[in-house]
Amino acid sequence: MRIQARLFCVPLFLLLISGCTTLQSMETPPASSGKAVIYDVSYEKAFELALHACEVLDFTVESQNKTGKYIVAKNGISAWSWGERIGIYFREVSPNQTEVRVVSKAKVKTNVFAPKWPNDIHQAMQTRLNQLKAAKVVT
Repeated sequence: MRIQARLFCVPLFLLLISGCTTLQSMETPPASSGKAVIYDVSYEKAFELALHACEVLDFTVESQNKTGKYIVAKNGISAWSWGERIGIYFREVSPNQTEVRVVSKAKVKTNVFAPKWPNDIHQAMQTRLNQLKAAKVVT
């Protein structure tokens, strides 16, 4: 009985002291982490593409701020993870170029198996952009 209690308490203790990724911690753009890609579209269009990517990937948008130039989304619990928070940050390079930086963090920091989402977000954005270009909606 004592061994079972210890086996339960140790992971619980580690979980509690490790901290969690909060919504507020994702609202500040990182200096260099994640994956950044420059898109040949306006900031407004890049923002729309990122929202579409979140929808396609079944993320829940927790916060979006066009003035602050970020989107924070979350993914739920899966077989491999307690969930992730995804920060999408925008920087206007020029009127028709926007850098989009995607950062993915596990909600529980001890979760080393949490999937990383930046490549999936960028792929979904590029796929949608290609669709729009094919339909001649974006030039």
